[in-house]
Amino acid sequence: MDWAAPAGFDIEYGYLRVNADEFLTVRRALERVEQGYTYPEAAGGTPVAESTLRSLHNDRRDLYFYGEATDDRLQAAVQQLKPLEEPDIPSETTIPEQEIRTIVRDEIRRHQ
Repeated sequence: MDWAAPAGFDIEYGYLRVNADEFLTVRRALERVEQGYTYPEAAGGTPVAESTLRSLHNDRRDLYFYGEATDDRLQAAVQQLKPLEEPDIPSETTIPEQEIRTIVRDEIRRHQ
């Protein structure tokens, strides 16, 4: 049975290697989900399909945020990324969610 590399990884000479650009694109889209964006909004403007983003968020969130994997092949590959920066996930806040979304969108536009 063939094993496909997850989003953000390539297979080189039989070993998984991090594709940094793709990995960071996926991670940023996942951060946007954590910030309150819907899956379609978070995937918009990226090559990551909404269904892929939803699956990665549900099943592999810790891989992209913290470099933690239960699969030995993935764990070996993400060692290249250590230490990862802390993900941009807001903590509990009293600011209304819509206001947070507006602030985040404005910041993203400002940095694009």
